[in-house]
Amino acid sequence: MDAPAPAGKIRCPNCGALNREGAEWCGQCLQRFRGPEPPPPPASASTPTQPPSGPRPEAAADAPAVEVDPAAVGTRRGAFEVTEAGIQWTCRVCTSQNPIEAQTCTACGAPFAETVRDKRSDAITGNPNNAAMYSLFLPGAGHAYLGLWGDAIARGVIGVFTLGVAIASFFGNAPLVAATFGLVAFALWLIAAHDAYREALHQPGRVMIRTRHYGFVMLGVLGLLFMMLMITYLGLRAQR
Repeated sequence: MDAPAPAGKIRCPNCGALNREGAEWCGQCLQRFRGPEPPPPPASASTPTQPPSGPRPEAAADAPAVEVDPAAVGTRRGAFEVTEAGIQWTCRVCTSQNPIEAQTCTACGAPFAETVRDKRSDAITGNPNNAAMYSLFLPGAGHAYLGLWGDAIARGVIGVFTLGVAIASFFGNAPLVAATFGLVAFALWLIAAHDAYREALHQPGRVMIRTRHYGFVMLGVLGLLFMMLMITYLGLRAQR
């Protein structure tokens, strides 16, 4: 079960990402949120129950235009672009622009789902349980099984480096460093298995460590190593 969203945030029902309260679509998977239905107007005794005879005024068939922040005009995210007319999506088939409300391309008729479909997920084939099991033996092995070699190499390097630091610290009489990096390596093993399982299920929105995060994870590991070495050094110096 997903954790409850903090105050001022809403959780996307599609991918679980947090968004600001009042957002019209998810900033991670671009799933459009359905706004609350307006309450019906109160009945009045003076209001006739039957519509007046004669021609009725034409009702506004179109939904009100989405207000666009002038500072956001020109912003592009994948197939979506913010213009003065509103949010537009670019058809993957014919590259024509269409309003966000359109379910099919106005030029070629291609469905909107074709544009937001993840091509990387289409190329992933494999059993989710096997992918998770391989990752428990070595981080990245499950991603290699799925054909995601870039992710496999990055996860393997980080996982092996972290485990190597833990083993070297254990034999180097640095139990605090060994215990800390042993826990980090264990966590990376479990996360790799979880992410490989989600990738095999074509659920990239539930992956915990994504491609753009590897650099930050490695910097965090190196920073933790430096901090633990400094603590160990100061402790040994104080014993002298």
